[in-house]
Amino acid sequence: MGNCFGTKESVKKGEEIIETSHPAKVIKPRHAENEKKMEIEEEQKLPITMEIESTEKEIVIHKEIKCEVKENQKMHLPPESEAKLLDKFPGNPNRNTSSSLEQFGEFKFGKLEKECEELPTMGPYLMETGMIYIGQWKNGKKHGKGVQIWPDGSRYDGFFENGLANGRGRLIHADGDVYEGQWKDEKAHGKGRYKGINGVCYDGD
Repeated sequence: MGNCFGTKESVKKGEEIIETSHPAKVIKPRHAENEKKMEIEEEQKLPITMEIESTEKEIVIHKEIKCEVKENQKMHLPPESEAKLLDKFPGNPNRNTSSSLEQFGEFKFGKLEKECEELPTMGPYLMETGMIYIGQWKNGKKHGKGVQIWPDGSRYDGFFENGLANGRGRLIHADGDVYEGQWKDEKAHGKGRYKGINGVCYDGD
């Protein structure tokens, strides 16, 4: 599979790169060009609004992520110069992402590795890059299970290692398309499944 967080790269002949909003792109098979069901009409897409919804009630980013920091775990939290702790999650500004999240449900983290069971969970943090993160930390870096949301509303739920997406995870693109599978250093690596908002599914390595 060919999703990645940010940078562009060349792909093999016979595949078509479909550009999406930051942070990722999706690679679909070229034979899909002539299939009407693979086409996504612009007018059918929900508009992306960058205005953050205001709310008085607490928003739960993920039911499996509950903030808990013991005194001897505070050393793992990020420095204030790199991440600002928010009082509450401000809301997801992207209706496409919210719609896909409602359709596919919450990401299932499953059983944690023993190392992660001893790590603190804290957030939401507003990062220097504008992303919002809530989850586990190790030595000031994202490590363990967590949720990361970009300014355009793209959302990654899954595992991190040394600050990067590694292991199982799910990325919901800004346009609502979903990729779920294995990740290595912020790139799709191994088996995964792409699900388009138009109902198209593609499984691959």
